[in-house]
Amino acid sequence: MGFFDIGIIEILIVLVVILLVVGPEKLPGYARKLGQIIRNFRKITSNLTSEITKAVDLEEEAEGIKKTAEEIKQEVSAEAEEIKQALDKEAKEITEAIKAEAKEAKKTLDEGAKDLSQAIDKVAKGTNKTKKKEAKKTEKAAGFKTKTGGKEPPQPVDN
Repeated sequence: MGFFDIGIIEILIVLVVILLVVGPEKLPGYARKLGQIIRNFRKITSNLTSEITKAVDLEEEAEGIKKTAEEIKQEVSAEAEEIKQALDKEAKEITEAIKAEAKEAKKTLDEGAKDLSQAIDKVAKGTNKTKKKEAKKTEKAAGFKTKTGGKEPPQPVDN
C-alpha cells in the first residue's frame, strides 16, 4: 500500500539505514538534493508529457485538416465536373443553333441570289430590247435601213 508496493514499515527501515550510513549532519543536504532531483524529474516528465500531448494533438489536427482538405477537393472536383458538363451541353446547343441559323441564312441567301440573278437577267433582256429599239430609231432618223433593207450607209463627203 505504499510506494512501489513497499509497506510503511519497509520505508521506515530504509530511512533508518540511510540515516545510519550518511549520518545526521549530511542527511539534510542529501534530502535537499533528493528533493531537487525529484522536482527536476517531475518537471522533465511534465514537460515531456505536455510535448507528447501537443504532438498528438497536432497530429490529430493535421489528420483532421488533411481529411477536410480531401473532402473539399472532392467537392470542388464534383462541382467542376458538373459545371464542365453543363458548359459542354450549352456549347453543343449553341453550336447546333448556329448551324441551323447558318443553314437557314444560306438558304435565304441562295434564294435571294437566284431572285437577284433572275431580276438582272430580266433587266438585261429589257435593256437589250431597248438598245435595239433605240438603234433602229437612230438608223431611221439617220436614213439608214436595217440590214434586211439593202440600202447602204451614206459615204462621208470630202471637202
